[in-house]
Amino acid sequence: MTRRVLPNREHGFTLIELSIALVLLALMASVLYGSLSLAGMSWDRGEAKAQQTSEMRLTEDFLRRTLTSQHPLRFQKVLEKPLYFLGTGNSLAYAAALPGRVGAGIYYFKIGLVPNGDSSRLTLSRVIPDYAATSLPDLIRMDVKAANSAAWPTLVVEPRLALQVGCLNWNPAARRCS
Repeated sequence: MTRRVLPNREHGFTLIELSIALVLLALMASVLYGSLSLAGMSWDRGEAKAQQTSEMRLTEDFLRRTLTSQHPLRFQKVLEKPLYFLGTGNSLAYAAALPGRVGAGIYYFKIGLVPNGDSSRLTLSRVIPDYAATSLPDLIRMDVKAANSAAWPTLVVEPRLALQVGCLNWNPAARRCS
């Protein structure tokens, strides 16, 4: 009986096997990269939405606080002069107090739309009072629609009247000094 001796072959991969393995590795890497890229974009969109919502809530909170704490100030302390408040379709002017950490005291504010190219910006500024002001309303309503996002919730505020400021004898029925 003769034994047949096989030639000593080195075991390894052929060029075709290696090419197939590299193609599969590249396919898995591209799927993984696409998944991570999608997750990153989703994360960025979520962060942007959270930032936008946070800014909207801070703005709404500030407006609610200042509008509810506005004061029925009279110009020149003359009873025939109107209380300081002026609201139009695109702006709102009122007197309100600021807390001590940001200046303290009564200031005149104007919230309005300022044209900015094809859109408008909602701005808040301290202003010199307008002598065409009118009496305080029962309710103040603000609707804000951002150009590239959903509309903000409608802000409805009832002004809180500080009777001790600017008026010695307040008539609540007429909502004016008598």
